[in-house]
Amino acid sequence: MAPISRLFGGGGSRVVARRAALATARVGLAILGLVLLAGTVRILPWIVAPHVPFRVALPFARALFAVGLETTLVAAPPIGWAFCAAALVERGEARALFATGTSPAGIVRTTLFAALGFALLTAVASLVSGREAAAPGRLARALVAESRQSCGEHAAGGRSAYVPFVGLTWLCFPDAPPRLAGRLPTGGGSFSARDLSISDDLRSLELADLRLMLGEKGTITVRAQQAHVRGLAPWGRGSNLYALQRALLLSLTGCAMALLAAGIVLTRSIAHRLFSLLVGGAGPIASLVVMSRLEQGDHAPAAYLLVPTAGLACIFGAAALASLAHLRAPAWMRV
Repeated sequence: MAPISRLFGGGGSRVVARRAALATARVGLAILGLVLLAGTVRILPWIVAPHVPFRVALPFARALFAVGLETTLVAAPPIGWAFCAAALVERGEARALFATGTSPAGIVRTTLFAALGFALLTAVASLVSGREAAAPGRLARALVAESRQSCGEHAAGGRSAYVPFVGLTWLCFPDAPPRLAGRLPTGGGSFSARDLSISDDLRSLELADLRLMLGEKGTITVRAQQAHVRGLAPWGRGSNLYALQRALLLSLTGCAMALLAAGIVLTRSIAHRLFSLLVGGAGPIASLVVMSRLEQGDHAPAAYLLVPTAGLACIFGAAALASLAHLRAPAWMRV
């Protein structure tokens, strides 16, 4: 057990904050590793597919990494803070601090600046991923551009380059510019174009040198130098929040859950790491699930107050379950 003077004497109050930050870093690396593994599995079919150029997977990889980092920075602080608080209880340091008149809130207060530091990191990561979440058309445009560039590099082979997510194919020619081809959404024909621009909300398209082949055998041909298609039903959803709103919501939610989880673990003297994991992990899971559900429909920004509400409520619920499980647990789990 570290001396109390080391924990709170002079500048020693930073020791608890440093422990919480280190625990959060370890938890974050573990979560990020799992997220990246899941993301790799998700894009692996495209990486190994012969008709999908490898470079086309890069925009998806960047987007998945940004989302994974955002998720990690929301989930890791509450778990790390709960682990740190459980370690204080397990080593007897929390009891010694209580004996000196220091309250659980006083201990948690010393970690406030560290928690705000992680909140700042979360906000930065959320700003990056929020740009893609608010405008999914940017990812679609990046996929189209990367596929076309790959097609240009291998045009001599007369190959094609499939554009995943968009569902179109670049046809490569050795002595002519590539053309983007696909089936009409309503069926009954196909089209090709020299270039394609997709709006941020995926509701409109702009095509250059459009050629429509109508009928089952393409007997009717329509050509246009420029074509604008509007009013489409988007095949992907944008976030209901602006990037800054999303960043503030997730960063402050993660910070609040971290401080609350540590306070509850200290107040209830939860020493076992499994129980502290339950307290620290329940809130982020609930918040991220609610966030995901809200993003699937049209909701006003005020509805997103359910994200921190669900997270904080689940921390209290998990703390009650942890206390009940602690009372019924074998003696070796109560240590």
